[in-house]
Amino acid sequence: MTTALHFQDKIVSAILVLLGAVAIGFLVTETPISGSQLLLVCLLVAITSVVLVPLVLDILRKSLDIFEARHIFGIMFLIYTVSPLLSILLYDVGVDLQPTPLIITYFNESIRPTVIFAAALAFTGIFAFQIGYRTKIPQRITTVMPLLPPIRRPGRLLGSAAIMAGVSLILLTLLMRSAGGVTSYFSAGYRSHLLVIGQTTLLIGYSWLATSLLLFFLWADLRESNWGRVVVVAGLAGYILLNAYVGRRRIPALLIMTLVVYLYYRGRLKGAKLLVALLGIVVYLSLGLSIRGYTPTYYTQGLLDALSNFSSDMLVRPFVGGEQAPFEAFLVIIDTVPEQAGPAWGQTYLNIVPSLIPRAIWPSRPDTTAHWYLNTFFPETRGTFSGYGFYFLAEAYLNFLFLGPPLVMFVMGMFYKWAYTLFRRTSRHLGMVMMYALFVAYTPSVLRSEMLFLKEFYVEFMGPLLVCLLFASCSQQRGLDKGSSRC
Repeated sequence: MTTALHFQDKIVSAILVLLGAVAIGFLVTETPISGSQLLLVCLLVAITSVVLVPLVLDILRKSLDIFEARHIFGIMFLIYTVSPLLSILLYDVGVDLQPTPLIITYFNESIRPTVIFAAALAFTGIFAFQIGYRTKIPQRITTVMPLLPPIRRPGRLLGSAAIMAGVSLILLTLLMRSAGGVTSYFSAGYRSHLLVIGQTTLLIGYSWLATSLLLFFLWADLRESNWGRVVVVAGLAGYILLNAYVGRRRIPALLIMTLVVYLYYRGRLKGAKLLVALLGIVVYLSLGLSIRGYTPTYYTQGLLDALSNFSSDMLVRPFVGGEQAPFEAFLVIIDTVPEQAGPAWGQTYLNIVPSLIPRAIWPSRPDTTAHWYLNTFFPETRGTFSGYGFYFLAEAYLNFLFLGPPLVMFVMGMFYKWAYTLFRRTSRHLGMVMMYALFVAYTPSVLRSEMLFLKEFYVEFMGPLLVCLLFASCSQQRGLDKGSSRC
């Protein structure tokens, strides 16, 4: 009986997804479509089904965890992969897209074989991800791993947060001095990044300041301190304003999303509150885009203009602008590998090791894959911190050709299952809840970058957070063995 119901759920979910996709197709176009366009439609339906069927099954079983690792990865995959492909398809069949997706400015021709091939690779990749997620290997690994010890001295979290915040402010002060002073740095607004080229080490101050806020929030939650929560809210507001003034949106959005996921698992953000919080993040990202064309003197005017002209388009803007740009790298790499470049056979993944050495110590350090991509295909952007993004599937194809996407995503599926299983084993540990929340919130950066994200993730965020949690887990033993410590 259970097997029959399980099969029935799969059939119902698949039918719902397919009917929804077909219905959308009939709504958006009234013109006949060509064979290549029809093939792309089928691939898009297949990709979407692989992502949504497990989610719908969880809904039918009433066991949905909206922030389960595979669901978050799948949703982000749809945004970064299906969204640009769908934009190309709709533009090709004559639909007037408003606002105009950024990907259209790069590929305004008919559907090409490259696009079809990219969609096929994306399908094999997401399918391999689901297979990797369902393997038993991650669960076996977590059973033999040591668990994070309990937080015995919460006060150390407060001390760690204060020290990290102090170091971060020193780094940011040095960063501003390298740009000619505080006034010069802030007056440049969104273009302030052009004043600090080569100061990557000092830019870590932004990341560590965000991590210190997470530590302070965790301490306030453990102590149930109302004044602590007030200070965190004030610090978060100040951090958002600081970043908004110089056109930085990604890390504040990461910080906010981490807290949203944390509060969700703490049972304080459910239903309508959760929906409002998620919409708030989208609006924040949209408003950040709205003021980019203004100098700092006119930021207020930019916000007023954006709010006075607010429409549903603003909720779509963050997903059809720069978030579609990384997919372009996938198409470019497919067009050029192996004829003009590569394959790298894993070399770009090994470059994570030399990237840990600052360029000040090793001036001839190899470029990252993203920098190589810009210097090779967009040399005019060299040294400008251009908004051209890279894409994790592009790196996979660059290394292993058509085997790359399914191989890399199979491994990522196991990695995401390992993270979620480990979290579920220790979900009562608030430190582990915060670490998993940070892991989930970082997923968009995983998709829109190269594997080098591991360096940023662990050096700037997860690493310091884990070290501080371990420090707070050590306690001084009293009695006969006074002076010894345990963790």
